[in-house]
Amino acid sequence: MTDHIKLLEEGFAPLVARVKEFVFSPKNIHSKTELSSIISSIEQLPKYTSEELSTFMEELKQLPKQTENEFLSLIEEYKVTPKRDDSLIRAELKALKHQPKRSRKDIISLALHLDNFPNPSSDNLTALLNYIKFFQKKMESEVDVIIQNIKQLPTSDKQIDSLLTLIEEKNLSEQAAVGLTNFIKRTVLMKQLYFTEGLKHLERESQGQLIALTNIIKKRIPNCSMIVLFGSYARGTEVIYDVTVEENGLVTSYQSDFDIMIVLPNPSTKANALAIEGRMYSKVETEYNRIFAGKLHAPPQFVVECESLLCENLDKQQPFFTDILKDGICLYNDGRVTLPEPKAMLYSIKRDLAQENFDHGIYQADAFLDKGYYDFQKKRCELASFELHQACERYYRNISMVFINYHPKIHDLEKLIDRTKSFSTELLSVFPQDTDFEKSTFKLLRDAYIDARYNLKFVVTKKELEYMLERTEALKEISYRICKEQIEYYDMMAKNE
Repeated sequence: MTDHIKLLEEGFAPLVARVKEFVFSPKNIHSKTELSSIISSIEQLPKYTSEELSTFMEELKQLPKQTENEFLSLIEEYKVTPKRDDSLIRAELKALKHQPKRSRKDIISLALHLDNFPNPSSDNLTALLNYIKFFQKKMESEVDVIIQNIKQLPTSDKQIDSLLTLIEEKNLSEQAAVGLTNFIKRTVLMKQLYFTEGLKHLERESQGQLIALTNIIKKRIPNCSMIVLFGSYARGTEVIYDVTVEENGLVTSYQSDFDIMIVLPNPSTKANALAIEGRMYSKVETEYNRIFAGKLHAPPQFVVECESLLCENLDKQQPFFTDILKDGICLYNDGRVTLPEPKAMLYSIKRDLAQENFDHGIYQADAFLDKGYYDFQKKRCELASFELHQACERYYRNISMVFINYHPKIHDLEKLIDRTKSFSTELLSVFPQDTDFEKSTFKLLRDAYIDARYNLKFVVTKKELEYMLERTEALKEISYRICKEQIEYYDMMAKNE
């Protein structure tokens, strides 16, 4: 009998050890807290002496024979229970880990709908609730219609309270009334917790910045139907701020951007998307920077696309948009846009596209650089500065096309640097900003896109143009090298497909 008692006491040790070693995800951290409390209670149990155990054994012997036999039988059954295979346990844990994803995603998507639909009238709510009263008798297709209607429920506290009161007044069965009430409350709660759920891997400051940015976009671009975070912040590989000192003493800093894609519903056109993308920086970014003035915050970069063009690109397996929808985090979705399931593109196709884009882009960039040299020799410095701007713009765009088969619809060189720096941090050193001359000359090059053609007072000196030529050559060298390396990477991956 003493052996059995010892077995029971020592049986806690492997259980405690296993729980302590288990890695809990953020989603089940509450389980870790509860188990830690249980472990603490177990560890605080008194350690029995041999004399105490002997007394306990004698007490057990005095129990009715049937009780003691049942107790011994239970212990024996526990001892002979087959131990489960570790690989099977891991497989089941993996299945459990992925199982709730679809339902959670559906609930989140449903919660996001509540932000966008007009508030139905009291009559509409009454009709809806009367319809729901009989939902148990309806076919599955009709239940789906109910769910679509529920997506249009109001979300303010006052309206929710009114809605819940209205439910109580209806002649619903207790089961239906309780189910509907809980559904509404949980949906509203999910809406409030969505950001912290979808962005748990980010620091709290970054989460707050994204929430503020999303609200600004919704306010400034009321027609937007979907807002998606992609890039390093979505992947969890963001760099908040980093400073590097090169061997030549050049200091460069790097900070990851918030990469944001905004989707416009049909019948929006490509022209609408282009116009709105241009306003994003003058309207949205300005307000966002004002809110976080004086604080370190991630700068935003925007991609605006209309639904029809986005669907077309997804059907073509365009890697840029495919990766956004595959790895991105939806910050906002009003349900008006329906997108096809993204499919990954073969590396062999990526390689061929990258090579085609490289050949075309480099040809144009080099041609503008040659024109810049020609006009420099002719002492047409202002015209040459425009041609160098065009050369730089095409080198940056070419890099983007090779890496993701997409280029941003912008001409500002500073923003083009921001959009391509994630492909190679070397691009940050092309136009250093350490001296007044470097800053002013880079600004001249940026302004040349417009001023060199239309501003009669725009002037570029020989010294400034020589510097522009030097830096454009540096950009050309980096562009050639990193693009060829990326194409070689695609080719290597294609051989393993």
